[in-house]
Amino acid sequence: MEKEVDSLRVLKLTDLQSSDLDELVNRYYNDFESEWNSYKHTFSISKLDSLESKIKSIVE
Repeated sequence: MEKEVDSLRVLKLTDLQSSDLDELVNRYYNDFESEWNSYKHTFSISKLDSLESKIKSIVE
């Protein structure tokens, strides 16, 4: 996203509105949410509980 915004700066557009960036922002939020959801499915509660138990047994 930073590169895309920088490329707009290079163009030195004087009539750029915040609404012009709405699509860009929405796309990046959607990409973030998709990536976040992919991690969420990787770590189920049962896996985390199991990991916690293993850590407790090592620490004790």
